[in-house]
Amino acid sequence: MQARLLMPAAALAALALTASPAAAKQVALTIDDTGSTVTLHKGDTIAIALESNQTTPFHWVVTTKPRPQVGRVTVNRYIQGTAGLAGAPGMQRYVIRATGTGTTRFAAQYQEITSGSVGSGDSTFAVRIRVR
Repeated sequence: MQARLLMPAAALAALALTASPAAAKQVALTIDDTGSTVTLHKGDTIAIALESNQTTPFHWVVTTKPRPQVGRVTVNRYIQGTAGLAGAPGMQRYVIRATGTGTTRFAAQYQEITSGSVGSGDSTFAVRIRVR
């Protein structure tokens, strides 16, 4: 009798395992990916790493936030470089989580802290985000 009761439970457990959604993926982007379009599914994330040096008068500033119904910035953090020297460069890290379906944008600019003037070189990052 116990064997007959366990059989349906085992079948339901096996069905639940095969029907579970795929694991969320993370897409890594750098300044080289500016201008690209990233396609995600709800729950996926984008990890953006932009070279930065907060010992200079410049830092990354978010200029376009994603629409919250499509994506949210969950991490906005500067990570000091590992060189341990004063003035050593680090990384600005952003993580965006896909919250719903649709299309949105994210952009950041390397700006002078007090005046807001744009830095030289690769000073703008922008990406289009499509969530299916």
